[in-house]
Amino acid sequence: MSESFGEYLFDRRKNETDLSREKAAELIGTSASRLEKIERGELSVNSDDIARMAEVYEMPDLCSYYCSTECPVGKSEYVNVGQAEGEDLAHILVSLLHSINTIDEQKNRFIEISADDKLDPTELRDFARISKALKGISEAAGSLNVWLQKEIIEGRVDEAEYSHLMETLELFA
Repeated sequence: MSESFGEYLFDRRKNETDLSREKAAELIGTSASRLEKIERGELSVNSDDIARMAEVYEMPDLCSYYCSTECPVGKSEYVNVGQAEGEDLAHILVSLLHSINTIDEQKNRFIEISADDKLDPTELRDFARISKALKGISEAAGSLNVWLQKEIIEGRVDEAEYSHLMETLELFA
């Protein structure tokens, strides 16, 4: 049987932080008994709780994990939130480049498919391949953001400087 979301949260807090339940609850802004119920799966967690836990536990990937496994909107087939992993930069880059190369190889076919604004049965397989590559790009972007947040948390990236650069850089300069 797989681990419940509450058990996942308990394991992450217990094994990857130095926080007792009482201290974690204080920092999150809840009671220790409420946090215990969440970790036992007796009480549902909400997105505000997850955002605070991610911040307090210094685990930005908790947010994407919650969105992809617990949130009804994130699990929806229409939204399809990928689970951003806390991977190393080289692995993220390889995944991203693989997806970009797949898209690049399929770009002319994508233009053909979209030319009449319809999707006929002969185009479905190629469209699925393109959609899968786009999902890979989206997941790599999520993983890259998790990686960046960890770099900020660990003091290797200056958050203020990065934010300033993001505000001042033009997208296609």
